[in-house]
Amino acid sequence: MSKILVLGDIHQKHQYADAYLKGWDGPVIMVGDYFDNFYDTPADAIATAEWLKESLTKPSRVHLMGNHDFHYMMPIESNMYCSGYTPQKHKAISQILTNEDWDKIKYFHAENNCWFSHGGITRKWFSHPIHGVTKDTIESMVQQGISDIKNRLYSGNSIKALNAADHYRGGWFNKGGLLWNDWRNSEYFKGITQVVGHTPRNTIKCSKRKWGININVDTHLAQAIILNTEDSSYDVLDLDKL
Repeated sequence: MSKILVLGDIHQKHQYADAYLKGWDGPVIMVGDYFDNFYDTPADAIATAEWLKESLTKPSRVHLMGNHDFHYMMPIESNMYCSGYTPQKHKAISQILTNEDWDKIKYFHAENNCWFSHGGITRKWFSHPIHGVTKDTIESMVQQGISDIKNRLYSGNSIKALNAADHYRGGWFNKGGLLWNDWRNSEYFKGITQVVGHTPRNTIKCSKRKWGININVDTHLAQAIILNTEDSSYDVLDLDKL
C-alpha cells in the first residue's frame, strides 16, 4: 500500500496520536520523540512507555527513534542527555521498556523514494566517498552506530551520525545527526522526499527544490499527514476536525 499515515513528535501526548490511529487501518510511521514534555512526571513517562510497548507489537506500525527517546534507551551517560531528561523518568521508563522493545525502534526507514528519520539525513554523516548517499550507506552507518552503542563506544563517527547536535540546537556541528539535525539544516537529494520531525512548527511544512522534497510533520500533533509514497503527494489531517 502506497498511502501511509505519518505522525510527528508525540512527547507524552499519546492520546492525541490515538485520535489519528483509531480512524486508520493502514500502515503508520511515527517519527520519534515519544517522551518528555513540559512539567511532565514519571507517572506520565510510565503511561507513555506502556502505550509505546503495546504499539510496538503492531506489525503495521513503524516506530522511529527520536533524540528524546535515545537518552532513555542509553546507559546513563551525560553526553546523551537532552532537555527534559530526569533520572526519575529514566528509572520509570526502564521498568517498562526492555532491550527487546528498544530494538524494535528504527532509526531510518525507506518506502519507495521516501526517506523517514527523526531529524534528517545529511551528507556530512552519511556520504560514502564513492557511492554518495544511498539507502545502503545510510543503513550501514546506522547499523554501525547501533553496534557501537551496544558496545558502549560513544565517541566514534557512527554515534555522531546518530546523535550529533548541530549549532541550531546548541551543539558543535554544522550538521546534526539523524536524531538531532534541525529543519534549518535540511538537505535535499535528487528524487528523494525526506520526512522528518524534531523541529516544532505550527503546521505541516513542505519545502521543495527541483531536486528533492522535504516535509516536516512535527506540529505537536495538531496535524498529521497521509502520504502517498509513489508520488509524494499528501493530505493534511487536523486533530480538531477528527
